[in-house]
Amino acid sequence: MEAIEGAPPAEYGDKTSVVINITTRSGQGVTTPHGSVSVEYGSFGSVNGGFDLAYGGQKWANFVAANALNTGRFLEPPS
Repeated sequence: MEAIEGAPPAEYGDKTSVVINITTRSGQGVTTPHGSVSVEYGSFGSVNGGFDLAYGGQKWANFVAANALNTGRFLEPPS
């Protein structure tokens, strides 16, 4: 789940307050653990990292995901 406050990017159209972007996933039927880890470094000292892990059986499932962003850029978007 991602919540974008203030003035969202143009890709969300003419929205003026909050956009909530939700993606559902499941680990059902994934009998061996599968996942990924990512780390990115960019301009302004930005560091972005995340991971996800899926595991489950035929009648149960677990899916875990987490992301983090640290940046040295403190500019407010126009509103």
